[in-house]
Amino acid sequence: EILSIDLTDAVRWRTHVSYQDASTRDQADGDRTATARPRPPVGNVGRVGRTYTGNQNLIVETNLLSTGASPLQWVVGGFYLRGDVDVEVLRDNNNTVTYVSPTGATTGAARNTTKAGFGQLNWKPGDMFELIGGARYSSDRQRYTRSGVTDVQTSDKMTGRFAANFYPTRGVTLYASATRGFKSGGFDMGTTTKATAEAGFGPEKLWSYEVGAKGSWFDRRLNLNLSAFRYDYKDLQVTLFVPPSYALITDTFPPGKRGMAFGIFNMGPPIGAALGIALGASIAAAF
Repeated sequence: EILSIDLTDAVRWRTHVSYQDASTRDQADGDRTATARPRPPVGNVGRVGRTYTGNQNLIVETNLLSTGASPLQWVVGGFYLRGDVDVEVLRDNNNTVTYVSPTGATTGAARNTTKAGFGQLNWKPGDMFELIGGARYSSDRQRYTRSGVTDVQTSDKMTGRFAANFYPTRGVTLYASATRGFKSGGFDMGTTTKATAEAGFGPEKLWSYEVGAKGSWFDRRLNLNLSAFRYDYKDLQVTLFVPPSYALITDTFPPGKRGMAFGIFNMGPPIGAALGIALGASIAAAF
């Protein structure tokens, strides 16, 4: 649902509300074969499981924004997210192909809440130059319960974006930007150990820098996009497979690992597309 009201000739109020309620039920044979030895004895275990997952998400965003012809345009607003996830895993160790009845169960639940306030200013004093500045403050709370044990993790961060655009001629844009990114921490619902589940993982931080140019000529028959960017991560969240049977997310990442790439793309179909892909791939590989 979207509510949009013009409060004045130069100010508009918008609100967006969305809700999702979804669930899945699936059965899995862990090793995809009937090779597990039957029971008894109890030392032999099957590999059949039945999993239920439920997701409910509520998202609300409201903002005020300028709509006039002023060289200074702005937007301020707030954001709210409530996400609930419930998981139940039933294991049948007496059968190897078809689930019959449970011999064990694992339950988990996550209650995630995000609150944020944001704003952005766009200043374009003329036809050739534009400055953009924005900021966002986010507060996240993750509440995780697994088999009766509950842990809570909170993350708070101020992020922002600063950019400049230059329009030397019609159809040509030169730009540069620096952006601070943030991804909240959380817990691993798929882990099989209590210690790992309780430890969870911390927030991920990122500085992104980019410079580039975009151009269009000959009635948009020739398009040229050039960009160079660098990502500086801190506490990068990576999903790891942990033998023999589960995956977890970790924020342990070598601090020296950084990303840099250059690309040239889309110089017009069909020759330009092939040339852009080839040049972009070769330059990215070199870095």
